[in-house]
Amino acid sequence: MKNIIWMLFFIITTGAVAGEVGNGGDPLRILFEEARSYTAERVQSAKSCAFSVDVNPEVVSWIMKNKEQLASDIMKSPHVWITDEQSTCAFTQSNPNSTVILSFESCRPGIKSINDAITILAHESVHHFDIADESFADQVGQAIESIGNNCTCDPIPSNDPFDPASCPGNSLSERDLLSKIPLPNQTAKWVGKFKVHKRMRTCYFENHCSPWTDNVDDGGFMLKDPHNGGGYSAQTLGSAAVQLVNNKPQFKLVSEVHSNSAGRWIMKYDISNFSLVSSEASDTTYNALFVGNRNLHWKPVIGKITNTCFRQGISGRSVRLDANGNNILVEYETVILSQFD
Repeated sequence: MKNIIWMLFFIITTGAVAGEVGNGGDPLRILFEEARSYTAERVQSAKSCAFSVDVNPEVVSWIMKNKEQLASDIMKSPHVWITDEQSTCAFTQSNPNSTVILSFESCRPGIKSINDAITILAHESVHHFDIADESFADQVGQAIESIGNNCTCDPIPSNDPFDPASCPGNSLSERDLLSKIPLPNQTAKWVGKFKVHKRMRTCYFENHCSPWTDNVDDGGFMLKDPHNGGGYSAQTLGSAAVQLVNNKPQFKLVSEVHSNSAGRWIMKYDISNFSLVSSEASDTTYNALFVGNRNLHWKPVIGKITNTCFRQGISGRSVRLDANGNNILVEYETVILSQFD
């Protein structure tokens, strides 16, 4: 932890805050705001057995003893963004609910996902408990980020499908997945229902973005003809199954038939690397699945399957012009989530 009185003075005297040079709609700032609620929720609902078995017991004990106050501090501590590059992404002081100062330039290179932001926010709040030890704060942040992985119990999943913690737990191996198939009597088993969750936002450049809009149909998840661009919104409900194919376990999603008669779609995954084996549709014209103009048949897609759930996150983007000829970046985020029966 570093003393940041000089930095507060710099902000007050120069006005180098996000509201003046950056923008409240910056994707990085929005990411940290989303991470704030996810971090607090993970801390609030944590159980001792939900932490990785590799986490120092003293770290687990401290989190469990202080989890109510820690979750509150994470939610209440103000975020101030500056545009100048700093030595680290975030700075704060030792008092409860102290301001967390974040640098756009310092955070951008290292923040690749919401889990990175979760680690940082948990780390900074540890310092608000008058703990100066950077190593201990690192361990707490990493423990909260990885909660549910390599642990001895299944933690409570997040209610937000866009939070990676909506499918907690250890990833299954091929052997684990194979054990779910009732061999030798059957070579496949339906394990649960799934739902596709979609959201989008529009951005002028990278720094001016609208809030996410949920369940949008326009380009978010579609059946399309890859040759002429025509298409329908794809069905967002269906069933998940485990099956044996070419002597290896395979995970499969099969949609319900869409009300617009576009037919049923199917996606199959290789569990060894979770790449997409194939995507297909029963409609002979609209025979490819797209998310924001990204053809899922040709691009590998990473997912996660545990004993209790399946989650796959997919993103896409496209560019269009507004009435005045300005470029608008349209971002789509799609999550397929299944909680098993």
